Amino acid sequence: MYMKKIVLIFIVISFTNIVNSQSIKYNFGISSSNLKSIDQDTLNNANYNSLYALNIGLSSVNIVDDKLSLITDILFVQTGYVRTSSYNSWNGTENVLNKVESKNIENYIQFIQRINFSFTENLSISVGPYVDYILDGRTINQENSQPDPYPYVYSDNDIWLDAKYTDKLNYGINFSTSYKLNKYFDFTLGYNLTNILNSNSAAIYDSYGYIVRRKLNSLYINFAYIMQLKT
Repeated sequence: MYMKKIVLIFIVISFTNIVNSQSIKYNFGISSSNLKSIDQDTLNNANYNSLYALNIGLSSVNIVDDKLSLITDILFVQTGYVRTSSYNSWNGTENVLNKVESKNIENYIQFIQRINFSFTENLSISVGPYVDYILDGRTINQENSQPDPYPYVYSDNDIWLDAKYTDKLNYGINFSTSYKLNKYFDFTLGYNLTNILNSNSAAIYDSYGYIVRRKLNSLYINFAYIMQLKT
């Protein structure tokens, strides 16, 4: 209930800032995320690689003075990781090395409230809290380059082979820096630090010991088109 109230406050603030903003930025970019090392296993020579995925949405800019501004981001974000492993099996008299890949993807709607400080006319840094709401997630497996036709889907429903999300809300701190190319375009490099109250583990487990939610730190880069609303 407490987290739901925080999300509601974030949504109200976000749309209020958008209505009163001087400019809107339309963002399109990519994010990079991976499972924390403490949650990684080494079963069957497992390795964990970053997942590169979408990061799109819009940002509103409210100018306070020459140096300070308030920025609200509403984004569609994908995070996850790729786990690869291998094991040996016998095919008749031949010992075969089998390679397995599991791609884990989670989709969010994310709200960020940032305080932005401009060092120069083009360069700025910002920091602020964020909350996100998970939409869905899935694990796509393939073995020896052959895809599994039945991906493991995370949803609200307790159905066969599916895990139920028991914690759909998350929060953390965003750090970012932006460089304005010209009047109409800029680049933003950001980092989302999540699960700040439990730095040891990023995974949420159900009563059977299976992971049903992964809270992942993520790095992203966005390219934005800037539309001026007020002068």
